Amino acid sequence: MARGRPPLFLQPEPYRKRRLIDAARLLPVFGTFLFVVPMLLLPRDEPGTTGEALIYLFVLWTLLIVFSALINRYIRRAERANLPAPGFTVSRRQGDKGDDDAGGGA
Repeated sequence: MARGRPPLFLQPEPYRKRRLIDAARLLPVFGTFLFVVPMLLLPRDEPGTTGEALIYLFVLWTLLIVFSALINRYIRRAERANLPAPGFTVSRRQGDKGDDDAGGGA
């Protein structure tokens, strides 16, 4: 019988915090996409498109500010709950020797 890896268990709070940090990192990219693509697709010959474009820009700008504030609020709430930092940490088992014992100095 072949042994596979044990299933990876992720606690919900650190996982959620990492996903919020990922969302905060992707928000500028997503916002840039939302700013640029519709402006390229607007017809230039029709009257009234400039006003609509400006309304679109300001509404989008406001929504990006609100979303970034909400994400920041949830990340800070998770930090106040003393959740571990995102990323993978290596924990030593009892009896394992670390690099500090490997030097063999004086």
